[in-house]
Amino acid sequence: MKKLTKLLLVSSMAILAGCGQKDDGRIKIGASFCAFNDTFQMYMKDAMDAKAAELGDVDVVYTDGKEDITIQLSQVENFIAQGMDSMIVCPTNGDAAKSISDAAIKAGISIVYLNRMPTELPEGTYYVGSDERTAGQIQGKYVIAQKVLVKPSSMSP
Repeated sequence: MKKLTKLLLVSSMAILAGCGQKDDGRIKIGASFCAFNDTFQMYMKDAMDAKAAELGDVDVVYTDGKEDITIQLSQVENFIAQGMDSMIVCPTNGDAAKSISDAAIKAGISIVYLNRMPTELPEGTYYVGSDERTAGQIQGKYVIAQKVLVKPSSMSP
């Protein structure tokens, strides 16, 4: 899982690295995660910190959306007001990501969605992550190949 995390974040940072720099030569990226209490998302944050340190001219500001799209949209609007060069967003809700995309596009700020695919991905926005349907099919085939059976009585409600 850590390899996947690094791959996702290196891809995101690479996409955004060429998107612009402030007058001081530093790239400012706003990163809005849907939940800081999610272990996988914190692995992504750690990988982003490492990549930003490696690049040397990147500053990343992180926010916790607390699984609330209203909070997350407010955070994105704050990133726009702060003049971020780019944004990375792990959206709380794929359907509500349209509001985030619209705000970023209107402000001329590039945006990469990370790990959670928006329902709509407008031109000029990007997604880095897996296709959940394909991942589910691969997992199902693996379980079948392992001949692992789960009895309904052993499943929790």
